[in-house]
Amino acid sequence: MAAIEDDQAAGSAVPAVALSSGKPMPRIGLGTASFPLGNAGDRPVVREAVLRALDAGYRHFDTSAVYGTERAIGDAVAEAVSAGTLASRDDVYITSKLWIADAHPGHVLPALRKTLQNLQMEYVDLYLIHFPVSMRLPEAEGGAGAGPVLAKENLVEMDMKGVWEEMEECHRRGLAKAIGVSNFSCKKLDYLLSFANIPPAVNQDLDGHRGHLCPGLWLAHHGTRGQAQHRRRVMEIVAASRLGSRRHHTSSPDEPLAS
Repeated sequence: MAAIEDDQAAGSAVPAVALSSGKPMPRIGLGTASFPLGNAGDRPVVREAVLRALDAGYRHFDTSAVYGTERAIGDAVAEAVSAGTLASRDDVYITSKLWIADAHPGHVLPALRKTLQNLQMEYVDLYLIHFPVSMRLPEAEGGAGAGPVLAKENLVEMDMKGVWEEMEECHRRGLAKAIGVSNFSCKKLDYLLSFANIPPAVNQDLDGHRGHLCPGLWLAHHGTRGQAQHRRRVMEIVAASRLGSRRHHTSSPDEPLAS
């Protein structure tokens, strides 16, 4: 990803990259996921971690509805603004994600409103579909009912067109300044781009492997090589857990690094 040229002029300590919509995204951010998912632990500890990160110069914070850390991030940002560490909420870049339980038509906008309530904010800078799959709806809503968070038998195919249309509506309403996806394969991206009116600004990839960059994807959609080179810059790849995580690492130590 190429950083925008006016980073230093804007006084940013962390280089940023221009997306297809919204303000520039700081290249480095603090993730607040917990494992197992939803086990955020002590909310004051998360809040303190965010405050220390702000003091260290972080301005990008990544969360999700399922992490259980949205409220702590909102508390920390509000405290930093009150203390003068931040001039306003606009000084930070907040990414959150639509969890699979809400990845259904009719559920996206309410899910984002709940996220904004947790964050105590009027908008997120980037809103992502967390995974390209949905969880079965509860029986009261016409589904068969869902059990454990990630039980395979509770996962169903996502109505991607219906969900993405509502993601676009979140963007049009100004509740999400940019929208994107997470953990999408090239095949899933190819399908999404076949109908999207607003293409995803980002694909957040847990592995960050070169294969997830989907070479030729834009060429297949837009014909000529010149068009492909232009369109490649529409979507950025965000690598998660680059400094390590509690999850096992699946790539080989001999695998070449992407530059």
